[in-house]
Amino acid sequence: MKNSQFLTYEGDHPKGMDYINWVFSKDDLKESLTLNKFEKDKEYNPLKTYSSVGDLLSVTYKLSVCDFGCRGGDHRIEYIIGKAYNTAIASLKLLRLGFYDESLSLIRSISEITKLLCLFRIEPDSYKDWVEATELRRIQNFGPSKIRKKIISLGAQPPVDQEYYSKLCKIGVHVNPETRPSGYNKHKLALVGGFVIDHAPTAILNDLANNLLFCALMGSSCVLEKDDFMKVTDDLKKMAEQIGDLTIMNLEEHIEKLNKAPNKH
Repeated sequence: MKNSQFLTYEGDHPKGMDYINWVFSKDDLKESLTLNKFEKDKEYNPLKTYSSVGDLLSVTYKLSVCDFGCRGGDHRIEYIIGKAYNTAIASLKLLRLGFYDESLSLIRSISEITKLLCLFRIEPDSYKDWVEATELRRIQNFGPSKIRKKIISLGAQPPVDQEYYSKLCKIGVHVNPETRPSGYNKHKLALVGGFVIDHAPTAILNDLANNLLFCALMGSSCVLEKDDFMKVTDDLKKMAEQIGDLTIMNLEEHIEKLNKAPNKH
């Protein structure tokens, strides 16, 4: 069972710290299996996306610590970009361990930061309103839905549309009668404990990359001077070309198609 993802034990169920050590005892194996699946997937080439995620993380980190130059001021925007960076790192770690729903829940958080940055960019006065608002007023006026509608009312397209955001909520956060942990596998099994499975790692890696891309784009537009912004944008365009097409929006359809395809033996 050394190379199995299943956690096994003899005798009584582990307790206390032994239980925690038992839970994490397969982490190295699962991360290795994830990278192995990326290497073997020639259809979507997720290794290219994986490399692009590294570059996107680097850009986001640099934005958060003023590596492109410090504009001064209160640095609040840089702080929330830093929040997105930390969240992306955590999402990637969960993805590598087979916790796909949980990875998506963090991707949703990145999408919310991205929409907020987008609003700040197209309506600079909204930043002052956001900073000065009471907590209750921020909840009322700057929730994800309100921000999306505000961006649309200003004649712009939100970086994350409602259909996709709802999918993130349904799978990653909100429970419903159809909830099955990591249930998007060919047998539609509920997988408890984190399991590396086919297709899902690639799809959610692409989701992470896309959301991080837009976050870096919106963040750089808020904090960089025009010349630096254009240089970063050129780099981001190259990174975008490395992101695959499989996402949570078409993952189930992809799995269903594979299930119906005749076996090649």
